[in-house]
Amino acid sequence: MLRFVHLADVHLGRLHAGGLSGEKIAQRRTDTLLTFLQVLTDVAAQSVPLVLIAGDLFEHQLVDHTTVVEVIQRLAGLPDITFCVCAGNHDYAAANSPYRTLAWPANVHLFLADWEQVRLDHLGVTVHGRGFSAPECTEAHLREYQVPEHGEELQIVLLHADYPATASRYLPITKTDLHNCTADYVALGHVHNPQILMGDHLVKAAYSGALEPLDFGELGEHGYFLGELTKGGAKLQFVPVAARRYHQVLVSIDGVESMDAVLKAADAAVDAIPDGDMVRLILQGHVSTQFVLDPARLASVGERFFAFDIVNEAHYDADLAQLAAGHSVRAHFIRRLQQQMETDDESARQLAHQALLMGLDALAGKEVRWR
Repeated sequence: MLRFVHLADVHLGRLHAGGLSGEKIAQRRTDTLLTFLQVLTDVAAQSVPLVLIAGDLFEHQLVDHTTVVEVIQRLAGLPDITFCVCAGNHDYAAANSPYRTLAWPANVHLFLADWEQVRLDHLGVTVHGRGFSAPECTEAHLREYQVPEHGEELQIVLLHADYPATASRYLPITKTDLHNCTADYVALGHVHNPQILMGDHLVKAAYSGALEPLDFGELGEHGYFLGELTKGGAKLQFVPVAARRYHQVLVSIDGVESMDAVLKAADAAVDAIPDGDMVRLILQGHVSTQFVLDPARLASVGERFFAFDIVNEAHYDADLAQLAAGHSVRAHFIRRLQQQMETDDESARQLAHQALLMGLDALAGKEVRWR
């Protein structure tokens, strides 16, 4: 049995994050670095001998030199731990990549291009890996690779790849590819939510997910897998470590007539969410056209969070079908915006919905306010 850690998609140096801007993006970069360093501290404290990093450790051409040097020094300071790192599509091994221009310690094995094997006799395991040498890779490389048999020696494949995909710009793999792979465990990166792809009691393939979530599409816990590998698969324990989580909270304001009712509903909906997390509040339901939402007051509900985003999906009880009939300016306006709301683009639908409500206010001579 071999104890190991599987992590991926750290994205050190990332300059953007969904729903954030300015100083908060800078803080999220710091969060990510500190979380990664804490994982290294925890791994050392638990005497885990092998760490697999399945791509996108950093952002190519964005991560600063100081951060990379700090990471290298921390890895070098853990000589009893072997680190296997493959280059992903965000940290692809270009000629000017830190993977190629800086000296990495002897306990770090880099997989930067074609398939390589690293036999770790002291651990009884061989790690097979390949990396991205360009930002895209359309070939199904796992399909063509044969893991050689070495008796009782354990076999691991380390890969940054897109599953399930028959065609992809980011190294496609399919269920058949995983089924035909004879490795005991396939450690994958690229997908940012943790997923077990094959196996139950013993897992053959998994995504560990991003160490820190990057936007509101990456809900739930984020961290890494702590595993015990034997012939035929691994027992995995997910370890949540992210400094902050994203949450999407649905709040019904159906039939409300006052902001006080909205505030009470919103407070109750976010009550259990820890301070410092990132929250998107989505308002739903049907309200009177006389009701005016006060976004400034609603924003006060989110003062204890790191980020607080409000999305108003509530519908107003105006008879739009009746209002859209005829040839008036208002009718033409409503029909045009309704056409815009038929798009598959969610953000475009929301924008058109807000424009419709504000336009109706303007045409009715009301004060135009964001709803």
